[in-house]
Amino acid sequence: MGFDSEPLRSYVEHNFTWVAGLERNVHRFGDSIAMIDPVTDCSWTYRELGADVERFAVVLAEHGVGPGDTFAFELFNTPQFAICYLAAHRLGAIGTVLNCRLAAGELVHALRDARPKVLVYDAEVMSRVLPAIEEVDSEAEVPAPFLIQVAPAGTSPDLPVGAVDFDVAMAEVSGKAPERPSGLSTYDEVIRLYTSGTTGLPKGVPLPSFVELMSAHDVIMHFPLTPWDRTLNMTPWFHRGGLHSGGLNPTFYVGGSVVPMREFDPETVLNWVGEYNITFLIGAPTVLERLARAQEKNPRDLSNLRGIVTMGAPYRCSLSSTLHGCPDPEYFQWLRHDRDFLEHVLTSI
Repeated sequence: MGFDSEPLRSYVEHNFTWVAGLERNVHRFGDSIAMIDPVTDCSWTYRELGADVERFAVVLAEHGVGPGDTFAFELFNTPQFAICYLAAHRLGAIGTVLNCRLAAGELVHALRDARPKVLVYDAEVMSRVLPAIEEVDSEAEVPAPFLIQVAPAGTSPDLPVGAVDFDVAMAEVSGKAPERPSGLSTYDEVIRLYTSGTTGLPKGVPLPSFVELMSAHDVIMHFPLTPWDRTLNMTPWFHRGGLHSGGLNPTFYVGGSVVPMREFDPETVLNWVGEYNITFLIGAPTVLERLARAQEKNPRDLSNLRGIVTMGAPYRCSLSSTLHGCPDPEYFQWLRHDRDFLEHVLTSI
């Protein structure tokens, strides 16, 4: 009697999803910390984060976003970015991640391509978003998205006509978003990243749920990342390296916690490592060099760091002893990982 692969195939193609891991953590580890925002002095357990994601999924659903529909977010590393990312998985929608440094013309191109029903943007980039929306709005074949504005912590920016504030929208909804259809495939697109456009205009890169899941497994195994780890990305979450290399994707899947940092500052990073018990730092080599210089001038206890992750350029191993406070760089193992989003991993052994 031959092996019947149909049950396994059906499970992998419909239930073996990244969001299943998140929902497991919300259910089984609801009291565990998922995110700490030092700027606002707020923290979320997995249960609280799940509730906020559900509320925002309701907001999106009320504006026509459902399975297979696109919505876009142009945000810095903030709690609102995390909520948008998770809401895409919750709905089975396509969360289109936009680079906060896109010029207005590049943003117009991305909006024409993605055709999002909703655009969530940081008020700091309003001067680029509004001209792009005006241009798209003049084209009948590309309807302008509904606008949701995120105010940077401690600010009260003006709202453009027709836009709503993120926090207000969250506070005014109740109930649950529609359940994901049972027919969704793990190969359906759930996240879309746009390239920087160095060889032309930005290009959308679709990431299905299966890729999201395997990206998480890849990082979890290679760091290794555990539910007791806390990560801080000094690279943007709108980048593949930031989102998936120790960012929201693997950390929320494994049940760890993240510390958002809107704008990199070496002194703040070093202070937060000890204050918030951060175990992994992720950033470009130039960022780590600034950390090393700051640590040399004002040493902090970084002994709780388990690893430093860098990408994009060769890493000078001489920095490792400075950052970890260890005089002997042989205490570290330099691993080469040839995935497109994770190039160098330096972990203590």
